[in-house]
Amino acid sequence: MDKQQLKISVLKWTQGDVSSFSVLYDYYVDKIYRFIFFKVPDGEAEDLTEDVFLKVMQKKHTFNPDKSAFSTWIYTIARNTVIDFLRTNKITSELSEFIEDTDSNKDIVSNLDKNFELLNLKKAINCLPQEKQDLVVLRFIDELSYEEMAQILNKSEGSIRISMMRTLKELRIILEKLET
Repeated sequence: MDKQQLKISVLKWTQGDVSSFSVLYDYYVDKIYRFIFFKVPDGEAEDLTEDVFLKVMQKKHTFNPDKSAFSTWIYTIARNTVIDFLRTNKITSELSEFIEDTDSNKDIVSNLDKNFELLNLKKAINCLPQEKQDLVVLRFIDELSYEEMAQILNKSEGSIRISMMRTLKELRIILEKLET
């Protein structure tokens, strides 16, 4: 879906076309899930993603397309939902065991390697402070531009680029430690 079609769906949704929300949901559900997945313990991302979309529906009246893009608005809701969850549940950055179910059709060894890499990446990201976690997930998991990231995080594009450079250096060090 291109940006113009997405804008049209947002406009229709804000004007009361409920069916347009399904288009927005389909476009954003995986992105929001990935954004949340790397920040919370296993098993919580699905519930929190659902919470985000419920809040989007409940807070529809607060969205103003003249003030921000829909993507900025929904990522802000997702970010705040994660922060609220972590505060409420007093979750630390320690992770529980991460093992994904294996399809019988897949090569078990290959799947285990992928899971191990994903586990290390998730552990490394969770070792970073919350703001740096947001940078990594928004840039590399959700593939947002620096401009979009700056809007979501309410910072200048230049400061986002500098923070990203520092964060990647820190993440590289953490990953090297995890691999040894």
